[in-house]
Amino acid sequence: MRLGLLVIAGTQDVGTFVPLEEHRSIRLGRGQLEQGIDLYLHCSAISRYHCEIWRDETGIWLRDLWSRNGTYVNGSQVPRNEPIQLQPCDQLRIGSVHLRLCWYGPPEPHWLTWNGQTLLALARDIHEQTRELLYELHYSQKVVYETRVAQRRRLFGILHDALQDAGCDDAELLHHLQTGCSFRGECSFVERLLDQDDLADLLARIGSRRTVSRVPGGLITSADRPR
Repeated sequence: MRLGLLVIAGTQDVGTFVPLEEHRSIRLGRGQLEQGIDLYLHCSAISRYHCEIWRDETGIWLRDLWSRNGTYVNGSQVPRNEPIQLQPCDQLRIGSVHLRLCWYGPPEPHWLTWNGQTLLALARDIHEQTRELLYELHYSQKVVYETRVAQRRRLFGILHDALQDAGCDDAELLHHLQTGCSFRGECSFVERLLDQDDLADLLARIGSRRTVSRVPGGLITSADRPR
């Protein structure tokens, strides 16, 4: 799995994913690649040089490059020409284009089957808590909403411990889960787990009779290996 920027709505470029590499800046805008733009977005409301995102040892950062219509993070406009730290799962809007800082790609197969699909069960619980949290945000008292937030954060802590026990050594992902995913909506890592429900069932049926590993183009089981 890789952390990067995914175009999710508002343009013909939906589905474009740009991984965030450390010490590399990604410049977004309506300019051309030869003009120094790393992610071209087809939208007349976007400036030629709109904003840039980079990653270093202190985190992930965004700077609006004096754009005409501004840059928004989770619905709030950010100051122009000032570095703003981003968190995984944050959503960005520039012009009519929506993007998300998210984990992308399938999780490791052995995570899905670890301890009787514990990670998937936790992902489903967090998904339900998120739905209830969003409902409480709009229709209930503040104390009820804050209780939901605490319950969701506790589940993220359990997911962190389970993922670590399943063999994950991705420090950035583990830290994100340990701190509880600050985004109010669905966590992108939880989404990636839930995307794999059918695969998890298949791997569970394979069980101890076969081993599963990654190969270019898909999965291979021990029964499929050349003898």
